[in-house]
Amino acid sequence: GSYDFRLERHSLATLVERSAQGVSGHALHKGVVIENRISPDLFVKADAEHLRRVFENLLTNSIQAMPGGGLVSLGAVKQDGKAHIDVIDNGPGVPIEIRERLFEPFVSHGKQGGTGLGLAIAQSIVEAHGGTISLKETDAPGADFRIVLPLDKPGVSETDVEGQGVEIDST
Repeated sequence: GSYDFRLERHSLATLVERSAQGVSGHALHKGVVIENRISPDLFVKADAEHLRRVFENLLTNSIQAMPGGGLVSLGAVKQDGKAHIDVIDNGPGVPIEIRERLFEPFVSHGKQGGTGLGLAIAQSIVEAHGGTISLKETDAPGADFRIVLPLDKPGVSETDVEGQGVEIDST
């Protein structure tokens, strides 16, 4: 599918924060804590609305996987000009039998009212941003979704999207 993208410079932490706010009522209701540990100095060239949907989808999946409450933690590291973002929950994890097909349309883990389109759409949005999304193999309980996005090169724009020029004086 083609998307109408408006690529602008955004703080990754801010985008994730907005996504977390978008699902906060749902999280509160289920007793799920969302922890945004993404450093404010990571910037991506992104369509804010579309990327927000990706994170909202991942957060919603995690919340639904933990009806008894739990923790979703988002972190990111910089590596080779890319942001490696992890969305990690301490739920039951993704059943082995659907891991291979997780990003195919209509593969859903028996959720009430889930279309199973969320991750397929999330993947196409991430790929349209020049990135990748995958489920990391992990021994820890829970699910760890890894999104890799190209970082916006510093100095492309002196102001961030909110229009506040960010000058850091290190003296």
